[in-house]
Amino acid sequence: MAGSVFDVEFDIEMWGGKGDDVTIFSGASGVSESSRKGGLGGYTKLTMIVPSNYKLQIRPSYYAGGEWGGGVASGFGVDDEWLAVVGGGGGAGYRSLYSFDPFNFGLQYMFPSPGGDGSGGYNSSSPENGEDGSGCNAAGSNLYGERLTAGGGGGAPGGLANGEVVECPKDATWSNPGGTGSGGSGGGGNIRIYKDQSILDGYLNIFPDIKMTYVTHANGTSTGAKVRVTNKKTGNFLDYINNTDIKALEISKI
Repeated sequence: MAGSVFDVEFDIEMWGGKGDDVTIFSGASGVSESSRKGGLGGYTKLTMIVPSNYKLQIRPSYYAGGEWGGGVASGFGVDDEWLAVVGGGGGAGYRSLYSFDPFNFGLQYMFPSPGGDGSGGYNSSSPENGEDGSGCNAAGSNLYGERLTAGGGGGAPGGLANGEVVECPKDATWSNPGGTGSGGSGGGGNIRIYKDQSILDGYLNIFPDIKMTYVTHANGTSTGAKVRVTNKKTGNFLDYINNTDIKALEISKI
């Protein structure tokens, strides 16, 4: 019947975004490549039953990562209420020192710190953007140094930046850019039914006609933010890499 409302059953899978790698001085000797890597994003899979007249917010980029390399949190919502969030990875940080002395020219040291992985699954926190990191640079006598504390990944909660902005030393004997240059923490994951009701399967308090079932999750598995919606009746799916709004009715046609 035209205009009738019916239930649509679908799986929804969400992958958080990876944090940025350290790419400067990529050819430097003695640098561990693994320590240059930003954290990977998390992953969560849910099964949903949603009446066909609801509008879904599909959000591969739901909550922003922090400045200096934090990965985005992915997820989705219904009628502008968040229902699931998957954490993005933290960016990789570093400290480095470069010499312009003609007798000692080149990179003196490079200490990168990997970003933390983002999480999927459930906890009891509200989603938020990742925290901003900080950076500084300074020049002494024939010396130039940099420090970057990388941004945290978005999530529930957002990842921490693990640092504050401080002035780099600027005296002629300067040899350390100060601070830790640490990688940002990965963001957390959460689902609304656990946040509000401490359960993993059932009807939502905020939408009593919507059913959410937790299926599985993983931490630190994703390199790119994405949301996949699979029609349970047909097995067909669509992948989303850009934020979009769709009616649940549209999923029944996949």
